[in-house]
Amino acid sequence: MPVERPDKGAPPSLVVGPQRPVVKEGEVYNPEKQRDLVRTLTTFGFIFVFALTICAALYVVIWHSSSWSQAKELLDLLLPAETALIGSAVGFYFGSKAAQSDHS
Repeated sequence: MPVERPDKGAPPSLVVGPQRPVVKEGEVYNPEKQRDLVRTLTTFGFIFVFALTICAALYVVIWHSSSWSQAKELLDLLLPAETALIGSAVGFYFGSKAAQSDHS
């Protein structure tokens, strides 16, 4: 629910967005915290998708062994692409961390 916030001499306006400042007063904004969070979420997202692909392959092998050849073809397409994405994301994440620690 929007909150009315009267300014000095100006008509009241509606405030949309956070009701408190993102950076506490007296602190300097550090964008690296947000970058670190996004990198972490991206890396875990890729790892989750990779694990889901492996689990789906195991499901096909255990309960639908007759369609294994089709599942194998799909895995032959998906796994190299997924491992490349995961390798890039994790390499970027840890590479940027190492570069930061070298500069400090």
